[in-house]
Amino acid sequence: MDNSDSRSISEIESEQQASTEEVVSLAKNPEFDRDILTEFAVILDKFKPVLVAITANEKLMDRLPVKKGVESIEKELTRAQKLIQGAYSRSPIKEIEVVTQELGRSLGLVLFASIDASTEVKQHIAELHRELMNVKFDISFTPSPSPSLSSSPCVIHGPRPSKESGLVSEQGSSINEIEEEKISLGIDDVVFQLRYGNDEEFRLALLVIDKEWIHEEDIIPILLNRLGSSKPHNRLTIIQILRVLALDNDENKEKMTDVVCLSGLVKSLARDADEGREAVGLLLELSNISAVRRRIGRIQGCIVMLVTMLNGDDPISSHDSAKLLIALSSNTQNVLHMAEAGYFKPLVHCLKEGSDMSKILMATAVSRMELTDQCRASLGEDGGS
Repeated sequence: MDNSDSRSISEIESEQQASTEEVVSLAKNPEFDRDILTEFAVILDKFKPVLVAITANEKLMDRLPVKKGVESIEKELTRAQKLIQGAYSRSPIKEIEVVTQELGRSLGLVLFASIDASTEVKQHIAELHRELMNVKFDISFTPSPSPSLSSSPCVIHGPRPSKESGLVSEQGSSINEIEEEKISLGIDDVVFQLRYGNDEEFRLALLVIDKEWIHEEDIIPILLNRLGSSKPHNRLTIIQILRVLALDNDENKEKMTDVVCLSGLVKSLARDADEGREAVGLLLELSNISAVRRRIGRIQGCIVMLVTMLNGDDPISSHDSAKLLIALSSNTQNVLHMAEAGYFKPLVHCLKEGSDMSKILMATAVSRMELTDQCRASLGEDGGS
């Protein structure tokens, strides 16, 4: 790996270590619930060997979904550190639970994309992922009297020491039963939850999809069908999974080429930055199929959104949008739509190097456009480049 990758690994480990030390320090403060902060510290501490194993695998880190998952984990670890640093002012219980779940989801993406990793690495990732997704916080449990807190939370993630209350033991047992039921879910159960489950059931089903099931149960159309009706985080996860499945797999790509699927992905371009970034990346992956290029250009608003992302602040989205626009510029009508959206480079290229008929068509189209002063300036810049 190059130096930038090494520095990135070092930064991840540094952030993780700082977060853990901060939690341990706060856990010693009598004003806070020691149990939850200590448990959270233990959870964070488990990330170090997992992250080292992932980032040390060059082949694994070459996969964009894995990189994205690791970056997301790093972001949540930084968020955890900031959360803990502000814990003195308010109870951080709900926020800690959210951070823990987000860490689990990010790790789930890494796990799904690491199908070819060693058994040992996958086992470590899976164990931590399972633990994160099953951590619960019991705000009704009070382990010790505290004048500053009327009730203190307790982390439940499996069997608890016998000195704790019967209520906690029962809840821990209940969590274990849920975990056992989740483990025992068969392919039919998962497919049913993917098709008909509510948002939470659907989210959990996404986390246990096995790549071997993709072809057996035709999972891709099911995911595409749920894309439009899912909540934002589930939509993001769906698109990330589809990107993994489309990577260097023409058969999977073909299942994502119908106009309904492409229209759903185009709608995601206009949503939040993360979802738009993943959607344009997937569309670019699919654009090596000629039918996809034809259909994308015909979807209302697609080219306008791509030009907007091209000129946006997100470097990855801008880069992928530029490449996708280049791929779409093989179609004359798309070139005209790009010009109408204020992106003139493909049109200028046609005017300079196109056929005589193409030059006449482009010149005629430009003469009929109502161009603003800004567009005229942009056209002049592109023409002079």
